[in-house]
Amino acid sequence: MNFNELRKQHSQFIYEGFETKLDKEDLKVTFNFLLTPDTRFRPEVIFPNVSLERLDKIGLRVLENLVFNLGIVELISYWKAACPPQIVINAGFLNEEQVKYWKELLIKGLGEFFYTNKIDFTRKDLVQFVILSKAKDINKLDSEQIVQNGKKKLKDEQVLSFRDRDLVLVGGGKDSAVTLDIISKSEKEYGVLLLNPTLAAKEIAFKSGCQKIITITRRIDPKLLELNKSGYLNGHTPFSAYLAFLGSLAGVFYDYKNIVVSNESSSNESNVIWMGQEINHQYSKSFEFEKDFRQYCQKYLAPINYYSYIRSLNELEISELFSKMPQYHKLFRSCNKGSKQGIWCGRCPKCVSTYLTLYPYLGSKLKEIFGKDLLRDESLIPLVKGLLRENDVVKPFECVATVEEIKTAISLGIERAKKDGSEIPKVLQATYETTRS
Repeated sequence: MNFNELRKQHSQFIYEGFETKLDKEDLKVTFNFLLTPDTRFRPEVIFPNVSLERLDKIGLRVLENLVFNLGIVELISYWKAACPPQIVINAGFLNEEQVKYWKELLIKGLGEFFYTNKIDFTRKDLVQFVILSKAKDINKLDSEQIVQNGKKKLKDEQVLSFRDRDLVLVGGGKDSAVTLDIISKSEKEYGVLLLNPTLAAKEIAFKSGCQKIITITRRIDPKLLELNKSGYLNGHTPFSAYLAFLGSLAGVFYDYKNIVVSNESSSNESNVIWMGQEINHQYSKSFEFEKDFRQYCQKYLAPINYYSYIRSLNELEISELFSKMPQYHKLFRSCNKGSKQGIWCGRCPKCVSTYLTLYPYLGSKLKEIFGKDLLRDESLIPLVKGLLRENDVVKPFECVATVEEIKTAISLGIERAKKDGSEIPKVLQATYETTRS
């Protein structure tokens, strides 16, 4: 089925509500979504070691509002399966400013999805947010919604200040390793937040010496995967936006004022201009998203300070710092294709971009990390030319370095090879001319 057929069959996506249950000290949140007429989704997220005492201090208003907003960013992954023209919000209230924020996040965050599925995201009837709750309903609380063993109620109190310490989100790549290593050597108190972590993420967190590691579990409803297999729409979602809302909720649960991510300056570069708009695979890692989310969070969620520790750095600056952290060299994994297996595939744009930007600083040592010398694999030359966007090709939809960073990496790589007295790798030889244009 195509976009128009799916919208005729599914006219609404309804955010019906959410459930929160404290089982011992694990808080399980379940969202209730309905893709009309009759497809229901119940994704879950589990926060470990959340005490009833802490929830009692937070209060229901703060808790329900945070969970409600996490549900909105969660629903984006389910809405895109059929792109219904209406998103009906029945789980809470959004004012006009909030609706504007969410619509912009949905459209810009799904830019790659719209591009790859050739969907006109500029059409006025693409999506309408319908808010069924009224502002006065915010103060109507279901005292039975949060329970411990089916019995305990929570007080309706609010705590709007948090301890000035850092909660660092770690994903397993070199960027978060750099952030974590620098913060771990400071005198400031910090913790690590992991979501469905890969082995690389867990090993980097442990290697840093952090004593406070929080591991959250997110479970996608299998019905979504079934729909994708049956021909419903699929594609990239703004995962880093999900992490921003999740991190803020974790900050409140575990008492951290600062939520620290590792999004570098290169994430601001778009992949392609389409329908007059920039399409950016890394939109939810961009400074634009960071700034907008921080404002939204502090106005509508909690006084949490969300920011990227390495925002001012480019890929080469980060690579140089990382090259001086040998304890992480054999632990990190940035390859999306191989991360779950703990390997580098050695053939994707992410692998090649990472190799290119690290080569000027690590040289031949990279072969030990990746298992082979990517710069001597001539079959990768077209991929590098793609990273350089020769002949105006579309920038790969991966978290890769900018065109200028790739050009600089190639030039510095040649200098490194000459300095080492080794033969200039064929991949660098074949792409060097492009760096001079």
